[in-house]
Amino acid sequence: MAVQPLVRFSYSNHGETYSTNVMGTVHVLESARNCKNLKAVVSVTNKCYENKEWLWGYR
Repeated sequence: MAVQPLVRFSYSNHGETYSTNVMGTVHVLESARNCKNLKAVVSVTNKCYENKEWLWGYR
């Protein structure tokens, strides 16, 4: 939940969207880093890889 989710808004507000998405992720990861008992973090995205229609996952 560390991103700006409104796609149409992002088209006309590139800088704000980039800042929100990048810094939101930084804040989440920094918070996780400060949790002494945390064992894992799962970060999920659907927009950073080109879909090549491979039969296997991205590598």
